Amino acid sequence: MKTDSTLRELARGSSEYAGKARVWHLVVSAGLAQGFSELADAYEAGADMNLTSPLRFWQQATLLRSMAASAALEFTQAVHETVDCDKEGNVHFAFVDLAGSAAQPAGLREIFVGIWLPDQERESLESVMLQRGVLLAVSRAVGSPDNPAKAQPIFQTTDVKVPHEAFIFQMAKLMYEESELFGSKSIDRPNRQATMCGEAREALRSLPPNDDTQDFAEQIDKTLKQLGGK
Repeated sequence: MKTDSTLRELARGSSEYAGKARVWHLVVSAGLAQGFSELADAYEAGADMNLTSPLRFWQQATLLRSMAASAALEFTQAVHETVDCDKEGNVHFAFVDLAGSAAQPAGLREIFVGIWLPDQERESLESVMLQRGVLLAVSRAVGSPDNPAKAQPIFQTTDVKVPHEAFIFQMAKLMYEESELFGSKSIDRPNRQATMCGEAREALRSLPPNDDTQDFAEQIDKTLKQLGGK
């Protein structure tokens, strides 16, 4: 969380690091949103399984969803700024010991079945889930959305160049997926879901049309229509 905050400040400044910070802030905020959201889902499922004290599971799920929502909106804003500022060339990533594993931690499964973990274990699980979320977001950013293991060797490279168009396409897809956080089965804020879908649509408009972008645009348009065209 501190890293995300620092990156946000650097990205909005005018230093020589602003461009790189903007890219990292985008990816880290996306990863935080995913990590918080998945953990919230686990606590919600745990509330249904734990018959003695479901309330604390519900309270934790609500708190985590709120944090996921904040990160998702930051991610959306970061994509908007990146589309506006960085229109050509490659997106640069500088990696230094990227932590985390793509595998779901054992503690998450315990939460799912209604086991309330001790404080230290819950804090550790949250850290692991956030690291995992960032790792998955970075894997998508470097062109390996379905196989994080394939991206691992890339993380050992000090300077990775990703084509701008490929990067924006993957981030638009991730933004669309994360908009479900505001769907009727979760936070139920259709206006915010529509905002994220709309930004994903705008990001696609910045790219040269092809079969992939056109198919995805149609998918977004269908969702926006279901949301009332907001």
